[in-house]
Amino acid sequence: MHPASQHRTVLSWIQPTLAERYEIYSELGLPQAVLTISDRVQATLESRFGTYLIDRSTQFANITVNDADGSSIATIRTGWWGRLYLTFHDGRELRFNASSVFRSRWIWSNAEGDPRAVAQRGQIFFSPDWPIREGLSALLAGLTIYFIVTKPSVFYRFW
Repeated sequence: MHPASQHRTVLSWIQPTLAERYEIYSELGLPQAVLTISDRVQATLESRFGTYLIDRSTQFANITVNDADGSSIATIRTGWWGRLYLTFHDGRELRFNASSVFRSRWIWSNAEGDPRAVAQRGQIFFSPDWPIREGLSALLAGLTIYFIVTKPSVFYRFW
């Protein structure tokens, strides 16, 4: 198995203005995607791999991820204590949750609980033993930002 490419190992994000717009870059400084959060229930992720629409009809409803044509890519449902379950249309599942009570580090794991990515301080680090496509890494980075920015304050008082 070949090692993951350098530009897919770590993605960083910045918020260049006060608007809800985030730019996602590879560790080499190459632009990967732009996430624009319209409000707490809608966002758009634009990358060279496509445009994804993130939609939550209400604060407690499932979140849907569609491509620009409106085709479903994935559904996200919420669980206890802020855990989120991302299920792709082909059945693959990832989980997103905080790794500590202070909510300073977030983990993407597979259905078996194996860590696949860790997000903290404006960066997401992908596991070197998990070969990840570039489009998926940009999508997971965008979803990470969206989840952290739109988190319900009742469960995440320490962020």
